[in-house]
Parts: sequence; structure tokens; C-alpha cells
Amino acid sequence: MLDERDTCIRGGHLPRDFVDEMEDLADPAQSGVAQPADARLADIEASAVAAAMQAHGGNVSAARALGVSCTTVYRKLRA
Repeated sequence: MLDERDTCIRGGHLPRDFVDEMEDLADPAQSGVAQPADARLADIEASAVAAAMQAHGGNVSAARALGVSCTTVYRKLRA
């Protein structure tokens, strides 16, 4: 829970299962999202969406894991 002294959200404010899942997605060995330093943001997003979709069996729960709406996932897949 945030209080009036907090100026930003920190890891301790988030549910542990959410943090664990985001750490798994951030680990290139786990997510398959490894990108070179000069990769375009659109390419990185597309890789992250594809990896999340694969990890969630193509289910819309991939959107929840990424913290975005289903519409955003569909839009990123079409791009």
C-alpha cells in the first residue's frame, strides 16, 4: 500500500506473484525476448507479446501477464 511519503511504486508495493511473473518475462532465457541493444521498441514489443502468447498457450491471459488490454495484444500482433 502506498502512503503520502511514497513518490513512486516500488517492488514491495506489488503482489509477489506479479513480480515473479515479470521477472520470468524479463529473463531472456525464460521468455525468448533477448534483443540486441539497438533493437527498435516495436520489435521488442512484438517479441514480448509473442513470447507471452506462447507461454500462455495463445490465451488472453497473456495480456494480463503483460499488464495490457486484450485489444493492445491483438493490435501488437497485427503490426
